[in-house]
Amino acid sequence: PKPNSNCLLRITMVEGTWKEDADFFGKQDPLIKFTHNGKDYRTTVKVDAGKHAKWNEEFELYGLD
Repeated sequence: PKPNSNCLLRITMVEGTWKEDADFFGKQDPLIKFTHNGKDYRTTVKVDAGKHAKWNEEFELYGLD
């Protein structure tokens, strides 16, 4: 069945790995951004995490229709 407005999707951003460091000096400060139903979500910025960052942050998305 198709999800409806009574549904809840729980997403956990655990970690991320990048192939290349985007910063020329120092380590990059990664974050993850996404949009659901017109609303923007983002993790915290991991300062100087470089090419591998860990968040373990949870997002609850409602109204999946």
